[in-house]
Amino acid sequence: SSLSSSSSSSPAAAKANPAVRRRPSFGASAAADAAMAWTELADVLDELATLLVEAGRVAEAERLHQEALELFTAANGRNHPYTATVLHHLALLHDECGRFEDARREGAAALAIFRATLGGEHPHTLTAAEFWADDAE
Repeated sequence: SSLSSSSSSSPAAAKANPAVRRRPSFGASAAADAAMAWTELADVLDELATLLVEAGRVAEAERLHQEALELFTAANGRNHPYTATVLHHLALLHDECGRFEDARREGAAALAIFRATLGGEHPHTLTAAEFWADDAE
């Protein structure tokens, strides 16, 4: 098929036929490429979940936030700002739904990750602290 990997992945071939994909890479760069792809997908899911919350579709939003959390954690580890961002979003959703224990736990975890990875003065840390500082103590 014209959309499958081509035997040529040169820039000229790609320019001549935009459907030409580059050859798959192997080794460390393949792992980095996979982590980047999972991170990008998780980011899209998290953004979509945020829009679903705004539309009142909370159950769908929670499912997508959970999927994003799993992907970010798998790609970047538990102690990463991306993971903390989704935890913060989940905490906000759970707080809005009256699931205060879940919200406090997730919010405190997000704040701890932001503090550890970005420092106490980073805007993400400060925003999370406005919501969850009492729960992180």
